[in-house]
Amino acid sequence: MRSLRLGSWIFHHRLSSAESLSKVLSKPFASIMIWFLIGIALAFPIGGGLLFKNVATLTNKVTYHPSLTVFLDEGVSEEKGRQITEVITKFDDIEDVEFLTADAALIELGNEIGFQDLLFELETNPIPATLFLTLDSHLSFKDTEELRFKLLAIPEVFNVIVDHAWLERLKAFLAIGYKIVLLITISLGLASVFVISNMVRMAIESRREEIVVIKLVGGSNAFIRRPFLYIGLWYGFGGGILASIQLALAEFFLSSQIRFLFVSYEIDFVFASLGAIEAVNIAILGGLLGIIGAWGAAIRHVPLIEP
Repeated sequence: MRSLRLGSWIFHHRLSSAESLSKVLSKPFASIMIWFLIGIALAFPIGGGLLFKNVATLTNKVTYHPSLTVFLDEGVSEEKGRQITEVITKFDDIEDVEFLTADAALIELGNEIGFQDLLFELETNPIPATLFLTLDSHLSFKDTEELRFKLLAIPEVFNVIVDHAWLERLKAFLAIGYKIVLLITISLGLASVFVISNMVRMAIESRREEIVVIKLVGGSNAFIRRPFLYIGLWYGFGGGILASIQLALAEFFLSSQIRFLFVSYEIDFVFASLGAIEAVNIAILGGLLGIIGAWGAAIRHVPLIEP
């Protein structure tokens, strides 16, 4: 008896899934529109998350020594500058200090920006005597800022620039970006659930008379809900497949430009792309969202239809 019930249950699932897929495909225009909406809702946050993941991986691969550039006051002599250098060398967490006179700093700047002749034609040297500090590689950004304020407390120091601040700010931006992507993912996921729920509700209303007949002959609410759950599954699964296709197309059109950018900066980095397993997971995610939306509509509207 139990095996008979199990066989009947499996048969009805197979029948419901095939019938639901047939109904979805019988309205190609409406189905494609729903798949497109769900695909956009899934592709946008997943693509954003993939982008942030690659940027985070790239920043973690950047090797650097935290450093500070210390500008002295304009009137500081070379002798005084070297005395300050000796004092700063004794500070903790400083590996090396390089002192440049105002003239040497101007030459260094000219070599870096490629405008040596133009800089040398200036009547006055706008660059003060400068110290380049190489810090301990394990020094945190917070500790670097504390050291910066300590250096600014020296009377002859005009300004201190943290040379690696951009990288720390980028990491902070990525952390915020991940949270934004998470919020967008939740919002668009809920939007997908609501779209599918509304479509299933309309499907239930269109089959109201059929549902009444099934209940008259003893059909349970669970039995009636089953085909509608499969409708939600096919809508979500198709949207997930379309999302994978959109991400693959975006990668195809952007990959060459990204590789060119990395090559131009001499960066040896392989951009993590969307693989087959990730594409299958996206389709499964879409199917789950579809089932959730269909379940919400079916469990609320099917019991309201009575003979």
